[in-house]
Amino acid sequence: MQNSQSGPVNHDCGPWVEAPNSSRLTRYRYDYGMGELQVEWRNRRGDVYTTYKLAQGTWKAEDTSNPDPGRSVAHSDSTTYRKFALAVSKGRYVNTTLDGFSYWKSTPDELGAPSNPNRRAVATREDGVGTDYNYQPGDF
Repeated sequence: MQNSQSGPVNHDCGPWVEAPNSSRLTRYRYDYGMGELQVEWRNRRGDVYTTYKLAQGTWKAEDTSNPDPGRSVAHSDSTTYRKFALAVSKGRYVNTTLDGFSYWKSTPDELGAPSNPNRRAVATREDGVGTDYNYQPGDF
């Protein structure tokens, strides 16, 4: 699928996370500003980087967690990213879940966006159990 975004681009990327135990991908990161997951594939020719557009939500004007009370504000839902990061098999998660989202070959702008040093990666154990230490104001 093609990236059909228009308007201002507000990247807020977490760090690249290495996936040494994955046979399918090398690393990944989440762009909280755009609600997109970027993946670098280990065993793919051509489209080495893919961007997935994950679900977005909207804070209603009256929502107490809304950073701009009185107005409806769109925000990314990082829940799908956290589930992906905690998955024991990242390749299986791509096949069963992420392939259901819009995706495209990552653009140079997406790949060139700097990682936000205030973001931290999702902490996991080898068995896929972990804790997300990446909560930021506005993530929910």
